[in-house]
Amino acid sequence: MQLFYSGADKANYDQINPIKSLGGFISSSPVNNGGMNNLFSDLSYIELTERIPQCKAVFLKNVFETEVSEITFFNQNNDPNSIYQIAIVTPSSSQQIERIYSSTSIPVHADFVNFNVVFATCLSTITSAPSGIETISYLGRTFDTTPYIDSIEKLINYMINMVFKNDLVYSLVKIGTNQIQITHKDFGVFTEIVQLISSGQASSDIVEFADGVDNRIQIPGSLKKDESLGIWLKRIVIYRKKTFKELYQDYSDKKAIIDKLTPVPDPYLQEQLVSTDKSIKENLKFTISWS
Repeated sequence: MQLFYSGADKANYDQINPIKSLGGFISSSPVNNGGMNNLFSDLSYIELTERIPQCKAVFLKNVFETEVSEITFFNQNNDPNSIYQIAIVTPSSSQQIERIYSSTSIPVHADFVNFNVVFATCLSTITSAPSGIETISYLGRTFDTTPYIDSIEKLINYMINMVFKNDLVYSLVKIGTNQIQITHKDFGVFTEIVQLISSGQASSDIVEFADGVDNRIQIPGSLKKDESLGIWLKRIVIYRKKTFKELYQDYSDKKAIIDKLTPVPDPYLQEQLVSTDKSIKENLKFTISWS
């Protein structure tokens, strides 16, 4: 499966400019893995403050020899300044979809939906350490401790670096000396209980996974060899203008830091503050799976 830019003069002609990927014909120019962040421009100050939405279109083409199905799209961006929506459209027999003439236009024949995914997480606190060799059950994994694991921090490090190092379901990160942030790699909201059970002294609090969001988009049917789908992406700016009080605090904080280094005239500092906030780097990434 391969993504291609839209906007070619004819089907399967070259079109390598992301700015021109506004629908129309499928091109022969692939979007490289990790290259989706070039599809939209960086967020300018005007776009941030005026909250101007933008749309771009690409094609997903089956370049395999076999038919593919269960095509699923999901987005894991955590950008505080924007969100993304997706619309899947079927190209015409000439491999063409609706074309817009400006990225700030909205295609008429596109039904945009959210496709963001947030994996469920929890914060587990280990309340006591092993007192020697113990059999421990945690998140459905059973293992034995060793004599040198005699503290909560050593137990956490052992679980993260050994027991769950390549786990396909859970991702563990140490927080402080006695807590573990656990991310559930499956989709959806989970209510399973997280608790450490030991044959000895080791123990933990009891918590549940929370805050999972599952807006995956699965396409019904399948794509045969050389068939394609049109994919519209809409960027919606959710940037909130800072209040005067917040702006003044930012200014004061930066001024205090610079003043410690060298005296700087206020007008120069103000110019620097404005120049550093001209744009925010685009970082669009989404995942496509199939079978």
